[in-house]
Amino acid sequence: MRLRGSLLAARSRYVEGGEAYAQVAEEADQAFAGALEAFSKVLSVAPNDTYAHINQGNALVSRGDLLVHRALDDRRMKSGQAYKAAYEAAQQHYAGAVAAYDEALRLAPNDTSAQTNKGTALTHHANLLVWLARWVEDREVYALLSEAAQEYYEAAVEAYDEVLRLAPDAIGVHYNEAEALLKWGLCMQSVVPYEVTRTRWQAARGHAEYVLTLAPQHEPAQRLIARVGRLLNTLTAEPDESH
Repeated sequence: MRLRGSLLAARSRYVEGGEAYAQVAEEADQAFAGALEAFSKVLSVAPNDTYAHINQGNALVSRGDLLVHRALDDRRMKSGQAYKAAYEAAQQHYAGAVAAYDEALRLAPNDTSAQTNKGTALTHHANLLVWLARWVEDREVYALLSEAAQEYYEAAVEAYDEVLRLAPDAIGVHYNEAEALLKWGLCMQSVVPYEVTRTRWQAARGHAEYVLTLAPQHEPAQRLIARVGRLLNTLTAEPDESH
């Protein structure tokens, strides 16, 4: 059911808005809901099933992503309250996923799949908070969202570092960490000394460059390196404190 939900969610991104999109997205949501119910039943009788905890986390992340996508693209959601409810639900799904992965790691501390997916959940949560912060006018709320996003990016990087300690040549993890470091730097750019941002971006470039030593034709890593280079060239002065 989770696989079907993922396939439907992917399909929904290529469907124009309106009834067709709404139908595919709804089918995906129902598939994820069914998968989550199934994993809950499994864990009620086998609470130490590491695989079930990991898959529960995966389903929660996928459904959280779908909630965000629907909030952005579903034309029926015109009220601010509807958007707010969708984003809050997405955050709850990401947090639930991290809890599921943490439980899997309690049972199997060296499980790289749980650790990697935990990093993904944290990154997706941070990405959502950064996006929400762009539309906030209240400076205190903006600061809170940005601070929380930075904490999630930091936790994601720590998760990826742990995976790389166990599997130092994991290409996907190096790239994921590079992306998290890049976004972490962007998120914190306006509130920290520029040398801190530079350090994040240089670390991101280092991970992407290592990806290319293992997979020289890895185009996303090539693009990330180019983007980091452009960003580093902008760091010529201390950031101002304005929002």
